[in-house]
Amino acid sequence: MKKRAPTRQDIVLSLANGTIGEIYPAIRQISFRYNKEKKALYLLVYLDREPREDDYETARYISGNVFGDYWGFFESIQEECIYSTAPQNKLDPLDGILYARREYDLEDVS
Repeated sequence: MKKRAPTRQDIVLSLANGTIGEIYPAIRQISFRYNKEKKALYLLVYLDREPREDDYETARYISGNVFGDYWGFFESIQEECIYSTAPQNKLDPLDGILYARREYDLEDVS
């Protein structure tokens, strides 16, 4: 029996479930791109420091949750971790932002 293609909402919920207990202070933002026709998912993790192996493990864990939820559907799942000091509004949201940490002080907001 062939599984139906997940909707964007399905992907967001599955990714969100994968982040439980996986968000830590170095993560600035997590964006994703989902292409239903190509059966592809791309996860982009922005960090406030150079990526380490444990960052990639976290990204693989999060995307692996989707793979497990939709076993047999995906042909390509990729993860990337990037160090960036760019302002948050300059980080690529891809098709959606799964997580974005707060990056301003209350004194700076008027």
